[in-house]
Amino acid sequence: MSKKMIIYNPSTREIVSLPKGSRNLHKGTGIGFGFDPRSSKYKVARVFYQRDDETSMLVCKFEVLTLGTINVWRQTEDPPYPIGKSTPVHVKGAIYWMVSRTSLCPDPPNTLVRFCLTDEKFSLFPCPCNVKPSCLTGLGDELYCGYFFSQPLRLEIWGCSVVGQKPEWTRRCALQIPPDVIKRPVASPLVVFHGKMLLLALKKVYKYDIQACKLEKIPLVVEDFMCYDRENNMYQTYSKKEVMDFHLFNYVESLVSIREF
Repeated sequence: MSKKMIIYNPSTREIVSLPKGSRNLHKGTGIGFGFDPRSSKYKVARVFYQRDDETSMLVCKFEVLTLGTINVWRQTEDPPYPIGKSTPVHVKGAIYWMVSRTSLCPDPPNTLVRFCLTDEKFSLFPCPCNVKPSCLTGLGDELYCGYFFSQPLRLEIWGCSVVGQKPEWTRRCALQIPPDVIKRPVASPLVVFHGKMLLLALKKVYKYDIQACKLEKIPLVVEDFMCYDRENNMYQTYSKKEVMDFHLFNYVESLVSIREF
C-alpha cells in the first residue's frame, strides 16, 4: 500500500487523496483529523520533523489542511513538546496528542498536548494522577486515558468531559487481564455503547463486558477492501496482504460525500 495520505468515509467507501505535506525527517508521522465547530470545516493536522538551521537538531513541526478549501498545508506554531506517531484523539473541536520522548526532550512531562482546531493553537492538558497514559481514545464529548499495569496485569480507564479550564478525571473502570489471554500491553482501548469495551492487542481484538466483568476474544478476519476514488472516477482494491498496521476507531456514520466537506 502506498504511503500517500487519504480521507476515507467507511459509510460510503469513498476516498479522497490529500496533497503531500512538508518533508519529514523522522521515522513515521502523526496525523489527526477533526471538526472545527466555528468554520464547520473538517481539518487534517500533521506532525513532521525538520532540522534546525543553527543546531542541525531535529525539531517538531506542525501543519494543517482544511478540507473543502484549496487543499494546501499551512504551517502553524510549533508544538510545545515533541509529538510522536501515535494516533491522536479528537474530542469537541480539539485534537489530543501524547508527548514523545526524544533526545531533545528525554524526560517529557506527564501531560497531553491539545491542539484547538478553531484558533489552531496549542495548550497543555493534564493527565489523570499526573501519570502519562498508555493510550488515548474518545467517545462523544469525553476523552479517555488507558493505563496498562503489569503487576498485577490490569487496565484502568479514566474519563474526562473536557469542559472548562480545570478538567476533572474520573476512573471509569479497572479490569484484571488474565496473562494467558493478553500477553502484551493493550494498544488502544475503545469504549463503545451498551457497556462493552473493545481492546486491541497487536492484531487481536477482545471484548470486555463492563457489567459482567467478562473478557473474550472476537474472531477477526481481514478481507480485501474496495473503495471509490472520486478524483479519478474509479474503484481501488486494497489487498489484505498489504495491511501493515491495525487500529480501532470510533466514528459517526455519515452518508455525506467527502467532496461536499
